[in-house]
Amino acid sequence: MICPKCKKAAPDEAAFCPWCGKRLTAQERKHRKRANGTGTICRLSGNRAKPWMARKNDVLIGTFETRSEALKALERLTDTQINELYNLTFSEVYERWVREHGREVSEKLLKNYELAYTQCEALHSRRMRSLRRSDYQAAVIALEEQGLSKSSCNKLRTMLRQVCEYAQMEGILHSNPADDLTTVARQKSIREIFTEEDIQKIKASSLPAAQLALIMISSGCRPGELFTVPLANCGKDHMIWGSKTEAGKNRVIPIGTDGVEAYQTLTILSTVKGGTLLVDGYGGSRNTESFRRRDWAQLMREIGREGMTPYSCRHTFITRAIRGGIDLISLEAIVGHVDKETTKLYTHLRASDLVTAVRDSTAKNAVSNKSATRKNSQISKAV
Repeated sequence: MICPKCKKAAPDEAAFCPWCGKRLTAQERKHRKRANGTGTICRLSGNRAKPWMARKNDVLIGTFETRSEALKALERLTDTQINELYNLTFSEVYERWVREHGREVSEKLLKNYELAYTQCEALHSRRMRSLRRSDYQAAVIALEEQGLSKSSCNKLRTMLRQVCEYAQMEGILHSNPADDLTTVARQKSIREIFTEEDIQKIKASSLPAAQLALIMISSGCRPGELFTVPLANCGKDHMIWGSKTEAGKNRVIPIGTDGVEAYQTLTILSTVKGGTLLVDGYGGSRNTESFRRRDWAQLMREIGREGMTPYSCRHTFITRAIRGGIDLISLEAIVGHVDKETTKLYTHLRASDLVTAVRDSTAKNAVSNKSATRKNSQISKAV
């Protein structure tokens, strides 16, 4: 509208002219005040991409590029919808998202989402529309400060982004505040293996985790495989089980000398019919995460190898097997790897191992060449 005093353009809803300060009467305004209970539309100050703000019942509906868009948003929403959608907590939105999204994903992925959800408890009771990017970023940072892996942090970040994306599609949010969350770039940790001295210390330990460590070191099974193998799949000196890859499923996992005694003891103690090899006090399978945080950490402190993970047992087994001269085809079948490149990632060979391998290879080639020369000579004489 045009200010009657200075004749300059003023915002349609302005109560005062921004140029001369004259009070603009309701008759001079193009858009009159909206009726009580129908919501409020106002233009925000400053140079904004979306300067028009719509509110209703003290709830911010959103900001818009034009006044007509803000008006349509107000008219589209009833009081019931505002109370139902705009006051939903993060937990309520997450549950709605799981019900719809859960049908489209695998059971394993759904479990990853559930685990990520439990790791952001600070967000659960918060109203969804009150949460900002800083709140979601703080949840990711809190996870990093607890020492969880980058993979766990990324799973949380993915879950938060997808829940907010769902809320945006449902009209609960007008933008996705979790769209660009970041994680701290960590230096890739060097995976170490247990030395023979470490293994002797584990054998001497009376802690329950020591027995499980010996089984993993002598079999190369993944921690998750040991914790979920059914008792029915446990033989006298081997397991038939596996996970993660097609090559790893239902494979034969022999138990080596160092762990066979502990393994046989467990099979005797785990008498729950149809249960798993490792059971908790309630007859259910043990939890790998609680084992790692409590039992495993205690064992590592005792032997002076804090920082080592249960997966270090698998690295140790593969490295010891290669040092012992096992052929890669058999090793890949035991550990459930698809190709040799994957197996190489787990090996921690010393310089002396490589030198020995080269010398043995050279010696074998020399013997092979002499044998071939002798055979050719015999053939020539016969001819």
